Amino acid sequence: MKEKIIKFANRFHLLWVLFYMVLLGSTATYAKHLYVQYDNDQLPNGEIELLINKEAYQLGEEIVFTVVNHFPTTVYVTNHCPDEPLHVFKWVNEGWTQIHDVATEGNSECYTQERNVAIAPDSSRSYNFNDWQNLFSDPGVYRIAMEIDHYTDIPFQDFVILEPQEVVQIKKDPTYVYVPAKIEVTPEVIETETPEPQTVIIEEVYYEEEDNSEEDNQYYADEYENEEEHASTLDTAPYRDALLKEYPGANITKLSLEDDGRAEFKFIYNGREYEGKMNASYVIVDIE
Repeated sequence: MKEKIIKFANRFHLLWVLFYMVLLGSTATYAKHLYVQYDNDQLPNGEIELLINKEAYQLGEEIVFTVVNHFPTTVYVTNHCPDEPLHVFKWVNEGWTQIHDVATEGNSECYTQERNVAIAPDSSRSYNFNDWQNLFSDPGVYRIAMEIDHYTDIPFQDFVILEPQEVVQIKKDPTYVYVPAKIEVTPEVIETETPEPQTVIIEEVYYEEEDNSEEDNQYYADEYENEEEHASTLDTAPYRDALLKEYPGANITKLSLEDDGRAEFKFIYNGREYEGKMNASYVIVDIE
């Protein structure tokens, strides 16, 4: 009986020991979880990425950088205003030399930013160096790097500020382009006064009377009368309108009509004299 009691007591003690061991293990695990959660000296698995928008910049061009948080928790970047937001280095004499600048303007954007800039998980924040123009006032190779509390790696980016290029201005003489029927002058436009349209008088044909017989004199008189009657029946207005439509403001100096309706003409346009022919349909068929 006594042995049974001893065995029971041993089992009871063993159960209590196991219970306390499980309780202590659970407590230790929970405590470690809380410690990791609230310990600012550690970060969960992830990385911080630093990006720039270009690898080479012209002198005076805006330089924009972006900080990307690839951690599952929010990270904080310290705002060092009025000092530069990141560490800046310049390659000098075969080595990196850190350079500094201070935002002197009272309305600089860095003064409006919070002291600890929060970056949420899987998100980013972008900023620039516009308030620190003296950092990149000379051409050369530069490096920007950033430090984040409790993050051992130091992300960085290298880029180049290019030498200013010499600008060569080439002045060209104006180019005169001649096209049929019209004259265009580039790049300068020559303004000329547009002459008033002139009234065209059909050329009259005069025949000198010769001391011939009455029959010859009568023949020439009849021919002159027919020519004069024919000229009076021809209307020059359509020819003149067609010519002025193609050459507005032209100074028509000659307009002769043929029996079949064709016409020969001369005119001055933009200071140059032209002559040509027109068919009976008032279409210009030749000009020079």
